[in-house]
Amino acid sequence: MPPYRPRLPEVIVMMEHMPGTDRELQPHTGRSLLWTQQKLSALLRRGVITRRHDVYSMVGEFEPSYTLQILDALKTFGPLTRKDVEAFGVNPKSASGILVDLERRGRITVEPVGLPLRYALVRGLEQLAANR
Repeated sequence: MPPYRPRLPEVIVMMEHMPGTDRELQPHTGRSLLWTQQKLSALLRRGVITRRHDVYSMVGEFEPSYTLQILDALKTFGPLTRKDVEAFGVNPKSASGILVDLERRGRITVEPVGLPLRYALVRGLEQLAANR
């Protein structure tokens, strides 16, 4: 079965503004709160989004604690591969997504030392982390 693809532009916009509560997402749809809640329920039933403590988010988004765990590991052990990060208990999909996200935000760098790639903290952040 192919993955669910929403057709309504309002639902697509709502999904782009996740994570958030139904009340935070409703203004982005331009529809009523009831309509927003119905669409969120439908997306939940289809397994496209998750809800935790009334906050809706995309299924592929990861736990903030994983990000902190990865940053701590990089600070403690230096450059690590994706497999090294997975050994700390982060699932493979989250590990890849978090590493790419941290690199895009400029928090880590990629050391192209052949394959597999090694990820390291950016120099200035390394010193800030040591001072915490």
